[in-house]
Amino acid sequence: MIFAEPARSDFANQSILDKCRAVDPEGQRTLGIITKPDYLKSRSSETLWIELAQNKNIYFELGWHMPKNR
Repeated sequence: MIFAEPARSDFANQSILDKCRAVDPEGQRTLGIITKPDYLKSRSSETLWIELAQNKNIYFELGWHMPKNR
């Protein structure tokens, strides 16, 4: 299961995360993808997204990925 999370919204309020946990409770088969990191609202939220990308806040065995355009 691939879980895409846009950085412009608060990841804690995303209902898709609940759906992923219903299917994969331990996060063994879920891959998190953070999209649109250039839409971050403030510097204060930047730290939270970095911790998420480092697999600290919401753990997935396959980790989190953030695509980067050239």
